[in-house]
Amino acid sequence: MARVAMISVCLVSMVLALAAHNGVLAEEIRGADIPVRTDVFTVSSLPVTGAASEDGQDAFNIVVHELDAIARFTQALSKELSNQPEQAKAEVLQRLKRINRKQQLALQRSAEALALGVKLGIKGYPAVVFDAKWVVYGITDVQHAIRLYHRWQAEVMQ
Repeated sequence: MARVAMISVCLVSMVLALAAHNGVLAEEIRGADIPVRTDVFTVSSLPVTGAASEDGQDAFNIVVHELDAIARFTQALSKELSNQPEQAKAEVLQRLKRINRKQQLALQRSAEALALGVKLGIKGYPAVVFDAKWVVYGITDVQHAIRLYHRWQAEVMQ
């Protein structure tokens, strides 16, 4: 288990370094003049529903962030490793060499999602965040979260 944690820390560091190198930082997202945007923070075991409006269009610029992609990748990377430390290290290095571009992008997106969640002050998941300011916790149905958000807005305006 300690190997898995160590690999996770290394992977997160690598992915964040890649993101910084590519100029894609959560700071840019937070500081920009963001149009109406909905960020959904979840994990693979809690799938998002209602991401499209009734006419099938994405009316709210919805971005889904799977927070557990790095952990799932690390778990797969660590599966059936040798009990011998040097052999396990060699196996992991071989597996890392076989990471394709699609996997690299998925890891980068997951690291960016984690960084964005921290930057926004997300305290748990699932969470639906509107305009990087307002959050609804505990649900993955985006349409339901939007209704709750509109109800709250109506109450505040009174």
